[in-house]
Amino acid sequence: MPNPDDPARDLMDVSILYVEDDPVSAALVRSAVTPRVKALHVAENGREGLMAFVRFHPDVVITDVRMPKMDGIAMAAAIREMAPDAPIVVTTALDDPEFLRKAIRIGIDSYLLKPFHAQDLLAVVARLASASRHRLELEKQTRLNALLLDSLPNPAMLVDRGRGLILSANGFANRLGLAPGTVMADTDFARPFAQAVDGAILDDFHSGAHVDFPGMAAYDRLWDVNIDPVTDSLLLFFAVDITERQRIKEELQRDKAFITAILENSHDGIAVSDPDGQVKFVSPGMRRLFGYELAEMGTLAAWAGAVIMDAAERARFLDLWRGKPDTEDDDHIFSILHKTGERRFCRLQTSCMPGGDIVINGQDVTGIKLAEERIRYMALHDTLTGLPNRQLLQDRLQTALAAGRRRGAVTAVLYIDLDRFKDINDAHGHDAGDEALRHTAGLLTRCVREADTVARMGGDEFVIVLPDLIRKQDAADVAGRILGTLSRPLTVNGHHHVLGASIGISLHPADGAFPDEILRKADRAMYETKKAGGMGYRFAEEQA
Repeated sequence: MPNPDDPARDLMDVSILYVEDDPVSAALVRSAVTPRVKALHVAENGREGLMAFVRFHPDVVITDVRMPKMDGIAMAAAIREMAPDAPIVVTTALDDPEFLRKAIRIGIDSYLLKPFHAQDLLAVVARLASASRHRLELEKQTRLNALLLDSLPNPAMLVDRGRGLILSANGFANRLGLAPGTVMADTDFARPFAQAVDGAILDDFHSGAHVDFPGMAAYDRLWDVNIDPVTDSLLLFFAVDITERQRIKEELQRDKAFITAILENSHDGIAVSDPDGQVKFVSPGMRRLFGYELAEMGTLAAWAGAVIMDAAERARFLDLWRGKPDTEDDDHIFSILHKTGERRFCRLQTSCMPGGDIVINGQDVTGIKLAEERIRYMALHDTLTGLPNRQLLQDRLQTALAAGRRRGAVTAVLYIDLDRFKDINDAHGHDAGDEALRHTAGLLTRCVREADTVARMGGDEFVIVLPDLIRKQDAADVAGRILGTLSRPLTVNGHHHVLGASIGISLHPADGAFPDEILRKADRAMYETKKAGGMGYRFAEEQA
């Protein structure tokens, strides 16, 4: 029975190259080690060992020192040139200081004095293999971090907090000159970084604290700067370009100010009626607002019937005119129909004049209402494609999952990544890439039902939510239809390109109960599809 305290108990994923010219020693090691490891390759001298290393790429190399044709030190030096991080163990019966100096110079990881027990050898191999796994995992994580940074559509950097030194940066940051090795104090973002680091709010990175600096001017643009602690010594510096958003916001503010200025300069509509509701006066502003002359208005009841189509709103307006108590405030906005048939929004207020006449103030707030609807739309849709963005997707997905739970139906999420979008960007530029994304958005929308949601996550990634499915195959059918559509050539600047796509599919409730979980599993399935060569789809349950 294996000993749980044995450090060499888990070596079945480790391959070893053993170089030994003594057949007895080689046979002993082979019999003791072979059952414990993934593979054991044996060579009789340094030259054969070097060829075996090139052929098998072992995880650990174990070599004797004195051998014919090429000794162990020479072989180890050659291996070091090819693979500087390869773990190498030397076995020798010599206790020679000169040998030790040579071994240190070429970076031998460990050595064993002959004779040795097989268990000692396995323990050394286990230690080196574990260190190698940790190193490879760290390299993998480093590459993943770099990939994540590069996937962000705005400048993002990992910064050493103490030195203020940029350790890694995505392509956007590099284009601004924020390259690794740059000191933050020498950049346009020096002030917010210094304020964040010098403040006590970032002292405990476990608290999830972060610092936001909205509307910072840098590199001739406006930015929302966010600084988050990753560890106690590492900060994530992320900036969002809000120049265009700020321009639109200021433009909307100017529109609102313009409308307000008109209202303040007596361009509001004013009408006066007697206590019985007979209209006695209308101002030019009121005529413009509703399109009716005084002679056409008659009584307030008849006029309200012509311009306020909703019966409940019409009754509310008449109650307002008659002075009935209202539980709401005095700010009443009505959807009205202009004489020309145009729909408008009007704020109506009434007040009683001495003698009983009623004054009606009307303000055209159509511009404000449309601006609010425009802001709402922009906040929930991708500016390039017009598709729902990540925020609206979350809302739609949450609603679909809740409805699916009530009805006992299946909801599918398709995570789509275009396989060859980068080729178009590289060959024809970003304008062509943007046009390809808009074209793809239209194709995806035509592949699904009206009740389905097609959203853009950013870059060349899209997500489709398919509610109220009866069976898993329904999602596969949609994925197949999408792949068929995206396999047709797209003409860009006279050249034909096939975009192709990798699709990951997750199902609710089988793959999770919450939106983030469903999206994450679909994303992972998409990644596995792309690793397998792309141009296909995979369900989350099919992942290894």
